[in-house]
Amino acid sequence: MVAAALALLDANGIAIDRPALMALLPTAERYVGTQGGGMDQAISLGARPGTAARIDFHPVRVTPVPVPGSWRFVVASSLAPAEKSGPAQLAYNLRTRECAAALERVTGALGGPHAVSYADLVSRIEAEDLLRVAPTVLDAVLLRRFRHVVSEGARVHRAQEAMEQADMASFGALMNASQESLRSDYEVSTDALDELVGIARRAGVVGARLTGAGFGGCIIALCDRQTVEFVLSALAGDYYRPRGVSEGIDACAFVAEPAGAASVGPIT
Repeated sequence: MVAAALALLDANGIAIDRPALMALLPTAERYVGTQGGGMDQAISLGARPGTAARIDFHPVRVTPVPVPGSWRFVVASSLAPAEKSGPAQLAYNLRTRECAAALERVTGALGGPHAVSYADLVSRIEAEDLLRVAPTVLDAVLLRRFRHVVSEGARVHRAQEAMEQADMASFGALMNASQESLRSDYEVSTDALDELVGIARRAGVVGARLTGAGFGGCIIALCDRQTVEFVLSALAGDYYRPRGVSEGIDACAFVAEPAGAASVGPIT
């Protein structure tokens, strides 16, 4: 989506500032049927070299956070793609509807102004208070979805602080808590993703979780530079080779470097 937009804008001589494009592209994606958010578009357009980013919405804001030099993030594919325009679309879109329904019910029970987003709600009411009210108005499924979104938002704030303080142990613990919430409350992990997370943790990473929308795809794991080669070797030996992958493993599991934003340039 981002690549197509940048190419078409450049070819037609149209200038749109990056924040406006970040806000526009999720609408285009929803038009084709995937009820996704705007995080992928925002980071693709707003990334800076050497940094992670905290992304806020309503309006879109990208806050760069320098990644400590000794940290290494390993991305590993489960070899099971999650096609959001195919079989995974119904389940993915269902999560969006469930979260919206949970937000509406909790907002109604509180009797205050309608919350336009979870961020709006937690800016007015403490997460602990919300999680006390939610069980009284939500069924079991919606409660799990609501609990995931509210707790994940809190983890994002704490993760930013941990990265700013170069506190790898705390950041890793937050990744692990996020994975448990994604598995148990949001229910988007898979056996393959859980296996990858387990292999990575046994190999010495301080934290690991699925990345993206789940239902397949990849995990991301955090370790230090002294451990990274052992982690990659463990993933190759315990996950990829037993599945018949003997060549091209470095395309399945690799160290992700924080790079800059997408741009248009000449082909040489």
